[in-house]
Amino acid sequence: METNTNPAPAAPAVAVVTPKVRRGQAERFRKAVLDAEASLRRFEGFRGLSLIEPSAAFDPHVVVFQFESPTHLAAWEQSDIRREHLSHIDDLTEAPSRESRLTGLEFWFRPPGDAPMRPPPPWKMCIVAIGVIYPTGQLLGWLLGPALNPLPGLLSALLMTVLLVLLMTYALMPLAVRLLKRWLYPAAP
Repeated sequence: METNTNPAPAAPAVAVVTPKVRRGQAERFRKAVLDAEASLRRFEGFRGLSLIEPSAAFDPHVVVFQFESPTHLAAWEQSDIRREHLSHIDDLTEAPSRESRLTGLEFWFRPPGDAPMRPPPPWKMCIVAIGVIYPTGQLLGWLLGPALNPLPGLLSALLMTVLLVLLMTYALMPLAVRLLKRWLYPAAP
């Protein structure tokens, strides 16, 4: 009997940083982040970087770093290259920046408020995600299907996916987490 000695692939890892950029420094900050991304492209395990600029002057920027595994993320966090980029960014931001590490669905399961908490067990996150994604996808298909049918299949699927992810991220999952907070975080105050 042959046994599989290959370990299961590690889950992807995401670091989310929300710096408050000093007034008048947004363009320099944006350039510094793009310079960091150029260095990251050569870094083992790097999957991508997203910069989300604030919709209001008082909101922070959001920088999302994606890596193949927590090991790759940790290597980046301990690298001299990262320290060098941070030294260029420090004078552009107000301290401290909030940072969080995500390795799966946790991004959608941030508890209300700023109190750091351990994410719910994966089985709870799956139940809530399926309970929100499935009916929302069905409803969007029913409502938008006739308007999207004339479009090519891939474009139609892309538009539905973008709309579903936006709804999940900015409206439905924050609402679901608030409504189910006691079940998801039973030890929370």
